[in-house]
Amino acid sequence: MSIEELHVRLEGNVFTNDDAIKVKLLLEAINDWPDPADTLNEYLEKLQIEFGCNDITYNVIDKLSSKLNPATHAWKMESCGTVRLMMQQSNYKSLNEIISYLENYKVH
Repeated sequence: MSIEELHVRLEGNVFTNDDAIKVKLLLEAINDWPDPADTLNEYLEKLQIEFGCNDITYNVIDKLSSKLNPATHAWKMESCGTVRLMMQQSNYKSLNEIISYLENYKVH
């Protein structure tokens, strides 16, 4: 799903209140990442490459983002912090699961 489509769905009140909070956090995280992403999967791929693993879990983000240098990777750290917050709101589901859920979201 494109980032633009996610914005449109959010503005169209397609999501439940809980899911809208998660979408806002995800959009904030994507916006903070220094390399632009046009789709949810593209953002996921950037994190997979950055952290060298396919399943982006809370523990992966927490452990590996703490190794980033704030002087050179402040925006990546900010993005990861927002992803961690979103994962907490999502019962610690992986980013992969969250993105799959949003891409297959059924209008309520």
